[in-house]
Amino acid sequence: VMQESAKAAYSYVRANSKKYNINEIDNDVKIEEPNETIDFDIDREYIDFEKAAVPVDLSGLKVVVDCANGASYKTNTTVLRELGADLIPIHVEPNGTNINDKCGSTHLEDLMATVKKEGADIGIAFDGDADRMLAVDENGESVDGDEIMSICANHMKERGELKKNTLVVTVMSNLGLSIMGKEKDINIEVTKVGDRYVLEKMKEKHPHWTDLQLRNVLYWQGTAKKEH
Repeated sequence: VMQESAKAAYSYVRANSKKYNINEIDNDVKIEEPNETIDFDIDREYIDFEKAAVPVDLSGLKVVVDCANGASYKTNTTVLRELGADLIPIHVEPNGTNINDKCGSTHLEDLMATVKKEGADIGIAFDGDADRMLAVDENGESVDGDEIMSICANHMKERGELKKNTLVVTVMSNLGLSIMGKEKDINIEVTKVGDRYVLEKMKEKHPHWTDLQLRNVLYWQGTAKKEH
């Protein structure tokens, strides 16, 4: 989203290059001051992007989300609310020093306790920079990365959306995931650890989902929008 915003800003400046003299910059040229500014609501753009990427209705679901006093304290809570969830946010007060401090995906204790206390349907925990997540079920029990990937892959397969019935994982995934694949007729492709190797395999096989046991998830659409 930020990249697209940057492109939009660059295109605007290029379109007004004569006014700003951006092609004539040197020590002797005085750059004309712009007479207007462009404001980008990056939060709103990102929120809308997330909602469009996962267009689900969470109405009726009580969700606890732990944002680890980090990057997702505003955007992810807004997304979940706007998708209809009855949301209970925790650890959403970053002060610059409390990020990941006994909270988030590396410390599930508060999330597990809150899910049980509130009778929530699910708990979601992000880490401080919001590139990792873990889940907690309605019983307050943790759901690890392999379990999350199994749930997602089976759901997509049932909906006919799992490209080539393929799930790409790394060598860090456990044997249970491979057994699940055989039982559910899902092809499990294994790579070395690292986003680079996983992404290469995804591009090769064009599946939808991939997992790193470190709780990173990549979603590869390929030509899915054209086919579904």
